Amino acid sequence: MHKVSAMLILRKWLKLRLIEKRRINQASYNRTIDFGIKKKAKEFPFLLYTNFKDKKSNETLERLQ
Repeated sequence: MHKVSAMLILRKWLKLRLIEKRRINQASYNRTIDFGIKKKAKEFPFLLYTNFKDKKSNETLERLQ
């Protein structure tokens, strides 16, 4: 997997609050990109990267069907 693809997935999961970033034994002034990932959700999406729709768009789709 390409690192850009991995970062897109991680950013999406961070935005959805499925995971959170934690600094690993670093002082607050150290700005290196060295972090661990803490799992917050019980389950992750089946696909690595999916375009999750907002609830509003899902409601409109249900009306159309």
